[in-house]
Amino acid sequence: NRIKIDRRHQEEKYKRDALNIDLSELVDKSRQYAKVFKDFQEAIRENEELLSRSQ
Repeated sequence: NRIKIDRRHQEEKYKRDALNIDLSELVDKSRQYAKVFKDFQEAIRENEELLSRSQ
């Protein structure tokens, strides 16, 4: 009985660790997305400024 409990506990720990890795990867992707989006918005702003100067 104790062996089953220990095995179950270990399986849950592995699942938790895998989910924590997934979460960490998703948080990193979210940060990358936010940075790329900010850079893109800045590029749009600069482009609009250059267009307004050329007219």
